[in-house]
Amino acid sequence: MEKLYFRYGNGKSTEICQTAYNYRSAGAKIVVMNADLNKEITSHVETENGEKILTLKTNSPVNKDLFEQGFAFKRQGVSAVLVDNAHMLTPNEVDQLFYLCKVFGITVITYGNRMINGNIPSASMRLMELSNEIEPVDDNNYYFNRNHLKFYYGAMNTGKSLKLLKQAFTLEKEGLDVIVMKPATDRTATLVTSRIGLSRKADIVVSASDDIKEYSDFIRGKERCVILVDEAQFLTPNQINELARINMEYGIPIGCYGLKTDFLTHHFEGSGVLLGIADLEKLRTTCCHCTGMEGAEFNARKYKDGEYITEGSQVAVDDGKEIAYDSLCERCYIRDVQGLPIDEPTKVMKKLMERGIIK
Repeated sequence: MEKLYFRYGNGKSTEICQTAYNYRSAGAKIVVMNADLNKEITSHVETENGEKILTLKTNSPVNKDLFEQGFAFKRQGVSAVLVDNAHMLTPNEVDQLFYLCKVFGITVITYGNRMINGNIPSASMRLMELSNEIEPVDDNNYYFNRNHLKFYYGAMNTGKSLKLLKQAFTLEKEGLDVIVMKPATDRTATLVTSRIGLSRKADIVVSASDDIKEYSDFIRGKERCVILVDEAQFLTPNQINELARINMEYGIPIGCYGLKTDFLTHHFEGSGVLLGIADLEKLRTTCCHCTGMEGAEFNARKYKDGEYITEGSQVAVDDGKEIAYDSLCERCYIRDVQGLPIDEPTKVMKKLMERGIIK
């Protein structure tokens, strides 16, 4: 299934010009949009005389009928839709681009700011919630800095806790002091556990009212320290910001492992902050049960009888009694959880209008 991308960082306009060139050089038809009043896209790259040398004309407007444009795009054989200044979209427009991508089978690549003045724009957050890939465009050695704050995210059953435990073992073999932290909101009180049976006692268990600063002396008492956080989505925004402060002030690498979104495709408070400030790495999940080919992207909550749940509190930890969770590909999530007939675009459009996504 075609992917939705969100690309951020320095050089976005240069990157979109290059991407458009690559598609067209391969003979592919593309649509170019600019959420900033549909202006011509202009890169900052210029000659010695100040002449802008990379520009890209838009050929389709950003408007309230984004999904409906997919019918024409499909007839015209469009391979990809490129959107600049995507942080200026509305969340509903982002949703329409998501469904355009998945229902019409057209790749959508969006370029925008991850943060503005310390805040994540609502469109950028929605894009990060729904995108298959979240990528920096500037290749600024994000993943080669050992003193990073990094968020390893994925759907359920990606083996996040297993990867944390393996990382802890490897780092300790290298002679580092590993501090394992986890929130109290989890299925086990003090253990980091993998579904295949591996476990380790957490050094720090954090409740929602705890201040991470209280553990500073314990953390600084380690000579060569690395902090690994399990189920990081359950930490509060203040706790994530305190970890970021420890990372910056003490130069301690921190790896956070957790879910990006809940069963309704919305971010958790902790993961929302991490999406804005951390280096990001997606963990590949197991295949969806439908075909064994598509990777699972979304989490779904269901009753034990198999009925999917589409409302309720965000946090309902699997206790083995009443509820269970599935990891689903986009097609299965759209069809089985959201109740949208993904192979019938006209019916999907009608449902999106009924739900207020298309106005």
